[in-house]
Amino acid sequence: MEVPAADVPLYKSVYERFVETQDDITQLAGQLAILESCGYTKLGEFARPFSIKFTNRAVSVPTSPLSPTTVEIGHLYDGDGVNLYERFLRSHMRLVTLAKLVHGPLVVETARAELGLAEGYMRAGLWKQCHDHTRAADVIILDIDKPHEKAALRQLNRAHAVFAKLRRSGHVTRQELVAALSTKDFFTDLDKTSTVPSALASLRDQTDQVGDAIGWSALVSHLHDQDSSFQSYCRLLEQLIPREVLSTLQQVYQTKSGSDNDDKFVASLQAHDLVALQRLGELVNDVEDRPERLAWPEVVELACMSWNEVALESLKCKTALLHGRYHMKRGQVNDALEWIRQAVTSQKAIVGADKHSLVECYMALADALSLRQTQAVAQAKEAATLKFEAWLASPEGYLVIKDEAIRILEATVSFNSTSPLHPRSKKQKAKKIPSKKEAEAIARRQLRDKQAQATISVSSVYLDEALDLYRQVFVLEQDHFRQADVHIAMAYTSLGNVHMTRQEPDDAVKYLTLAIEMFESACGSAVPASAFLRMHVAKIHAHFDRHEAACNLLEEAASYFHDLAESFGDSETTRRDAAANAIDAWRGWLDLAVDKDVADIGAIHRKVVQAAELGYGQFSVEAAEALAAEGHFWLDHEDQRAAADNALDAARYILEIHYGPNDKRVRKLRQEVAAIAAKARPSDC
Repeated sequence: MEVPAADVPLYKSVYERFVETQDDITQLAGQLAILESCGYTKLGEFARPFSIKFTNRAVSVPTSPLSPTTVEIGHLYDGDGVNLYERFLRSHMRLVTLAKLVHGPLVVETARAELGLAEGYMRAGLWKQCHDHTRAADVIILDIDKPHEKAALRQLNRAHAVFAKLRRSGHVTRQELVAALSTKDFFTDLDKTSTVPSALASLRDQTDQVGDAIGWSALVSHLHDQDSSFQSYCRLLEQLIPREVLSTLQQVYQTKSGSDNDDKFVASLQAHDLVALQRLGELVNDVEDRPERLAWPEVVELACMSWNEVALESLKCKTALLHGRYHMKRGQVNDALEWIRQAVTSQKAIVGADKHSLVECYMALADALSLRQTQAVAQAKEAATLKFEAWLASPEGYLVIKDEAIRILEATVSFNSTSPLHPRSKKQKAKKIPSKKEAEAIARRQLRDKQAQATISVSSVYLDEALDLYRQVFVLEQDHFRQADVHIAMAYTSLGNVHMTRQEPDDAVKYLTLAIEMFESACGSAVPASAFLRMHVAKIHAHFDRHEAACNLLEEAASYFHDLAESFGDSETTRRDAAANAIDAWRGWLDLAVDKDVADIGAIHRKVVQAAELGYGQFSVEAAEALAAEGHFWLDHEDQRAAADNALDAARYILEIHYGPNDKRVRKLRQEVAAIAAKARPSDC
């Protein structure tokens, strides 16, 4: 019985699978970019895709396509439970193998595939694997860039003049001719090939006359139309050129139709924005014995050579950037700066200044400079501490310690002594007079505390350069997108963070607030990134006693994270992380709510309990802690004893389940509940 044709899988060539894999990677990269830019990768399974073991739970099919505001756990996993990062890495691994099959092991495409896999590992947080594949790409690039390879390209370019002299009907393949051109005895070796017409032997002594009689363009056009091997060769060249570059080149090439020479074509190439086409124009001008009009196959061959040079330089830049990020992750900031500066210089040489493709390099360099400033401050503090400790151990330092200890003793004696002028209240108990050693220890500790709080001046040269780079990134992003976009929001965030490092809180708040607005404008509503920024800005406001502004931001962030936790009911870890952020925000609100109404504070305590139950479970330790805090708050209010009793009794019950009835925390709560009941009895009589 024959299998129906519909059930037979269609055969796909290696190149077709290569193109399909590239399309898959583009689609997966777009999905990852949404999760990363909107802050979802800081929560639960999105943040720890390889450390959280997938259980055999049924993954719900997403009800809507992935967007910044419609993220579901089903967007992270496919039907087999494979997460998005794993699919992304598997596609890159497959691309590396297919690139070797299609283009060969030591070509630009294979090196690009290796670097793509390295970058995929970096996005997944697997830095060791990222470094390994970056070094593998390094080896390929070094082998491609060897002098003998460049000489072979130049030889292929010079072969045009010799190839134009061959009169034949298209039976000799292009590969055979190129191979023959690379030998010393060209005509002797060519005569031995089986497909060479016998008439070729009689033309050995007439090559000059033949070359004059036959036009090069006519010969190339004939091969392009009739010779299958030459057509395959041209298709292979076209596959090596990026699609957007090839389509642009076709458009520019069509503009020269009808011209007697290629001057207009070359001028169009050299004036184009694409660096690859500019270099092609230079390469066309440098071709020796170039005919007045280039056929399309010649243009493709030269474009492939030009693109190889551009692509090779781009890959070197990418390699240096990945090396820099790897060293920055390891804390080797000086090495990171050296690599990243090399990447910036290379990228500028390729694309020129003020191009959007410089954003990634500028961001990496600015991040490294900010980290170097932080490192410099830490080193300065450590050096100051060592110097201070040496001073304390010196005779001069000991005299200061002794004077401070005497002052402490005198202050203690003065406090304990009572007099009509300085009476001591009943609540103030007399202090124990310390011994000489104890007083010196207290003095030494106080001096150390003063030294730790002292401001240490450190040169801000790193931060100045970082700030300038972040500003350039912002300008490039704004010019590129020209509307609300998460990339502009991330540029605002970087500016805010660097101003915070520079101890400029007002500017930091301004840029971080703009980042929040830009995130929500670009995404349509709040996203995790904007909620995290609200909590960050609230900390700055709280530090400068702007409690009202801080409370408003914390309330907005907590409400968002609580709603987000509810939306991830089918993901325990993501729901828990979102609820934990809501709890942190509510507790921050409670710390600042000194002048708030009692009912408002009680409502926030209730929301903390609800968030704990949502994220950790109704009978979790976290829920018990939230209930205990709620009960202790209501203890201070006589009219809310019932609420305090209920909350503390519920907390006791949960802790007793976890720790047993004899745990001291359980006993303490039991005593508090009993005390509330005892206070309530007289009023019931």
